[in-house]
Amino acid sequence: MLASEANDISQPLQTNADGASVLDLFSRFVVGWAVRAVNDRHLALKALGMALKRRCPDVGLLHHSDQGCTYASEDYQRTLDAYGITCSMGRAATATTTR
Repeated sequence: MLASEANDISQPLQTNADGASVLDLFSRFVVGWAVRAVNDRHLALKALGMALKRRCPDVGLLHHSDQGCTYASEDYQRTLDAYGITCSMGRAATATTTR
């Protein structure tokens, strides 16, 4: 099972970057990540792409995320479908859905 999360990473000198990560919930390893100046679907797709290349998951893998627009985007859902990954999203307005 994979879980995705996007976070704001603030660095010194007022440089801001956004990061996205994909966590393998069984091993607790970060298997995909990306950092960009903009938090959009491309950031999440880049992290997902890295995770897919590193893990080569079998069909039927469960991917859990929040209901954010990046994970609900057509591109992201199409990528999950292409790899035979089942999408699971937490309930709306719950901050603890990816524990």
